[in-house]
Amino acid sequence: MKLPWKVPLLLGGIPSDTDIDPEQLLAQARRYSAAGCDILCVPAGLPFDKLTALVGQMRALAPACKIAGVLPPSGQPLDAEDDTGQVLLACIEHFRQMALTMAKAKVDLLLCAGMSGLNEARAALLAARKAELPVLITLSLTE
Repeated sequence: MKLPWKVPLLLGGIPSDTDIDPEQLLAQARRYSAAGCDILCVPAGLPFDKLTALVGQMRALAPACKIAGVLPPSGQPLDAEDDTGQVLLACIEHFRQMALTMAKAKVDLLLCAGMSGLNEARAALLAARKAELPVLITLSLTE
């Protein structure tokens, strides 16, 4: 599949909610931009004001790049039996809140990174549609 952008799947990978340091993220964005990537990533775990500031700084740093809001895996066991669908609905709501926050922060697209399976990917995609942004989904599968 040919994507319209060069994705930032190099130079150490996509930032997660555990490595949120705005200065390090800006340094990483500089490296990505210098390497020719068209997408810079911001993780979902930042408070809204810091997220908005970081998006603005990245736009100033590399105006030609798109900014992707990274939605991390939910951590929910969505492949388990759940007759009520409550786990899936909770997961969709979790992703929806993050997607809408990213849209308010004016990111250009959503990157649902490392989803654990098709059910989680589907939940992320259903939720991300509410943000009315393009969506890329990656899966991290085990045996």
